[in-house]
Amino acid sequence: MGDMWGIKSRYKAAMNNEIRGDRGLFMGGEHSPDGAENAIDYITISATGNATDFGDLTLARGDNPSTGSSTRAICGGGNPVTNVLDYTSFMSTGNAADFGDLSVARTKPGAVSNSTRALFSGGHDPSRSNVIEYITMASTGNAVDFGNLSQSRASHGSAQSTTRGVFGGGKTPSVVNTIDFVEIATLGNATDFGDISSTRQNLGGTSSSTRGVFIGGQTPTRVATIDYITIASTGNGIDYGDLSVGRTSMGSVSNSIRAVVGGGGNAPDNTQTNTMEYFTIASTGNYTDFGDMVLTRKEMKQGASNGHGGLQG
Repeated sequence: MGDMWGIKSRYKAAMNNEIRGDRGLFMGGEHSPDGAENAIDYITISATGNATDFGDLTLARGDNPSTGSSTRAICGGGNPVTNVLDYTSFMSTGNAADFGDLSVARTKPGAVSNSTRALFSGGHDPSRSNVIEYITMASTGNAVDFGNLSQSRASHGSAQSTTRGVFGGGKTPSVVNTIDFVEIATLGNATDFGDISSTRQNLGGTSSSTRGVFIGGQTPTRVATIDYITIASTGNGIDYGDLSVGRTSMGSVSNSIRAVVGGGGNAPDNTQTNTMEYFTIASTGNYTDFGDMVLTRKEMKQGASNGHGGLQG
């Protein structure tokens, strides 16, 4: 009987892990001295270890946010400035395919998603934009107007629950600490949420279904600061802990339990790194070493995962 319960317990844990989603992708970025990259790396978020090559984007680019459903990863915009949207299937490996286009070419937008819809917010086009657009991830096609951010900005961090998308910090052109939110399933303009703890840009962001975290960034000094918010409420960011070093322009992914940050530019001089670090979203504290990315790079903006807070109720 004990063994039967043990089997059931292991089966339930495996099923929960499958439902949650456990794969993170780091897509594109910039590798000095070669410039923009088309590389995609992947990791198993609940484990530790080095990343593995997944395939390539349709074109090399940095400052390109990505997000996803439980099955598809979507990457949009980037530098050299483009309007291209790519997609790939999380659980296979191989090269990305063309999805459609954003309405305007832009770099450094934000990106959030729930299980059906992905939103791309703001960015440079080449002036800073307040435009929010959306796509239906299960299909292909061009992005459609959703609404506007409260101010035109780029280089902001993004987090999501199953209902809300949240955008924190960025540059307007002044660097700000503003947090906005939208209801992903509806259309309309963003609403004020509160403020992160300091004005900063080029920060990372990810989430569980209840808690969003905004990670690192530039003030202009590169900082190790991590803030968290409770997505269902409104209010200011609260101190979570610190990265191992001040870092900017990194990728960030989660399986709703653990967040992993990869790559970026380290303090004090924006030296690019291949380091990955992780933390448990529901607790507070500092990051722990996870492993290394395949390629040393920065300017990834945001990673994609198939178990982030927008997918888990």
